[in-house]
Amino acid sequence: MRDRFTKVARASLGWLAILIGWQVVVWLRLLDPVLLPSPKAVAEAMILLANTIGFREDVAATIRRTFLAFVIAVAVAAPAGLLIGANKKLEDFTAGITDFLRSLPVVALFPVFVLLFGIGDLSKIAAAALAAGLLILMNVVDSVQGARKERMETLKIAGAGPIHLLVYLYLPSTLPGLLTGMRAGISLGLAVVLVMEMLLGGHHGVGKRIYDFATLFQTDKMYGAIVVAGVLGAGLNLVLRATQKVLVHWSGE
Repeated sequence: MRDRFTKVARASLGWLAILIGWQVVVWLRLLDPVLLPSPKAVAEAMILLANTIGFREDVAATIRRTFLAFVIAVAVAAPAGLLIGANKKLEDFTAGITDFLRSLPVVALFPVFVLLFGIGDLSKIAAAALAAGLLILMNVVDSVQGARKERMETLKIAGAGPIHLLVYLYLPSTLPGLLTGMRAGISLGLAVVLVMEMLLGGHHGVGKRIYDFATLFQTDKMYGAIVVAGVLGAGLNLVLRATQKVLVHWSGE
């Protein structure tokens, strides 16, 4: 309990140092107040945004797109990673494709998604699903490969068949890597959704709102919306981290 309190206290001191430094910059007018408003002004803007129906709809739209992309990514990448990691021939067959996609920045594919799916929600969700899915896929493949090297021969000697290997080797060994990939994937998925909202616009979205506020030089609201986006990402990560601790408590994550 004491260690946890100490950890929280240190994290709080880090944020406090940032706020103090920010306020000092404002007091000394090292930057134009239009470019960097005070923490108080940003906090007031956040309260105003929170009481605005339109901005709440923006937050809901961004969460919905991120969640749908995340579900698609997990549904496709988790079983695909399990199959690729468990089958050496399939791994060799797909190695070049996965390495290419992993090395290719997702932003380079944005025009492709727009051409294929238009400027609506589908292109935003598809781009985020691909980015998150690749992270999840690689984590699952690495986890399965590690399990395969360590314990497969022992289980085979004991007479374990494919079903036994799946249930007693691959699934338990894959779960920590899957959840780690899910945590990284949902954060990256949110980032891609925000960028796509900025680029493509639409009716609602936190990314669109951040861009709109920037173009109108409403920087207090812009920074407030950025903080909201950060809180969304941190909240999603905390939920998955708590889930990871419950499901794979033995992993030490």
